[in-house]
Amino acid sequence: MKAIIKNNELLITIENEVIDRIDILETGSETLPHLLEAPHSNFISLLCDLDVKNIPLGLEIYSEYQSQCFNLANWMELTKKNDSANLSHSISFRLIHWNHPFTIIEFADLYMKELSALGYFSENDSGSLSDYDDSHIYIKIEKEITSGILCEELDLIAADAKCVYENIIQKLSLKIHENTFIKAFNFPKEYEVICTQYIVWFGEFLENLGINAKISTQNDSNGTLVIVAPDNAETLLSEIEKLFYQYLSLPYIEYLPANKHDLSISERMFTDHLSSQVEIFKTQIQMKNSIIELKDTKIHTLKTQLKDKEQKLLLDSMKSDIELLDGAIKIGEMKWGPIKINPKKILLKIKSSTK
Repeated sequence: MKAIIKNNELLITIENEVIDRIDILETGSETLPHLLEAPHSNFISLLCDLDVKNIPLGLEIYSEYQSQCFNLANWMELTKKNDSANLSHSISFRLIHWNHPFTIIEFADLYMKELSALGYFSENDSGSLSDYDDSHIYIKIEKEITSGILCEELDLIAADAKCVYENIIQKLSLKIHENTFIKAFNFPKEYEVICTQYIVWFGEFLENLGINAKISTQNDSNGTLVIVAPDNAETLLSEIEKLFYQYLSLPYIEYLPANKHDLSISERMFTDHLSSQVEIFKTQIQMKNSIIELKDTKIHTLKTQLKDKEQKLLLDSMKSDIELLDGAIKIGEMKWGPIKINPKKILLKIKSSTK
């Protein structure tokens, strides 16, 4: 089976019998005068079953091509100027689906370097990584071939691309893990957005204390991961983790400092801001409870469960042992500016109130 160009058509033939044909464009280029762009899937499947030796000279091809071994590889290009051909696969990353605790820019830079080390030519096909504004980033991986079936060669590129991808994700995740703490929560689905938003506000809470940290979350079918990556992690990580547990306790204490006359302006602003976050969280929980009651008239069993969830939703949703607050982590009374909280007493109060 081979391909030939005749009368502005690309023909695929077996023993001189045409089995498929498609119109091509004439570009006027001396080296690549023929262009095939976005052919239908049946034609590209036939074309990719050809040996590169049986592809006509001067042909340039751009087409969707979904790899079966790497779901992110979904585009192929081929140019044949002489006896060899340049064959490439493009790897597509949707920014809206990027849920790793490191930036896609950091990943893409390392990805292209490691692909280059394997002998591929790789480039970002989306413009500058530093100022992208599209919904996708495309990394093109290219190699020169002189023989071989196109689909098999594309599979080899995709397999290498997948292997490098997985290795870099693991490498960067381990690097991040050394300087972060990660907590897993299993929020009830109807409360997931509310609780996640409250936890993200922990970043503002730290900022008000003069601590810089990146807070990110990942939601999937297994629950919610909260990732806290502070600057100066070596010295601050353990203290920030203690603050995190304290922050989760705030909605369950009876009051924040009521006497603000003795506080400085900055302390009052800090307290007001913190109180606002806590009250918003409580209000959203109450509104969600009302919506659930109105939406489902058969909710009598769930109503009883909600009484407990209202009180301990953040703490009980944490997948680690709740005794972290009562023994595993030895934290006594802590002070943040004007606020003093004893988490052990809070937890005992919560437990006694639910008996």
